[in-house]
Amino acid sequence: MSHNSTDHHQDQNQVNAFATEAVHRYDAFIAWMIDHWPQQSDPLTLADFTAGKREMGLLLGAKLHADTDATAQSNYPATHAEVDDGQYRPVTPAPWP
Repeated sequence: MSHNSTDHHQDQNQVNAFATEAVHRYDAFIAWMIDHWPQQSDPLTLADFTAGKREMGLLLGAKLHADTDATAQSNYPATHAEVDDGQYRPVTPAPWP
């Protein structure tokens, strides 16, 4: 393995470790927010954080891995179909026959 290939592998390991840690910290923050939300009459749910998770998926996916040759997958789904948005769901009406 060449020196340049070793550096790239180490860089990729650092990127992956950063992404894993970022997801862990963001999930912990979400759990803390839900547990400590002061408005008990209108509690937070995981659905309240889907937009933020989508943004994290974009940051930790394509943007963080912009220097790599392969398309990287983040730990958060980036496509709308993979995200549970609660009551708001994209719908495309069927065309009239």
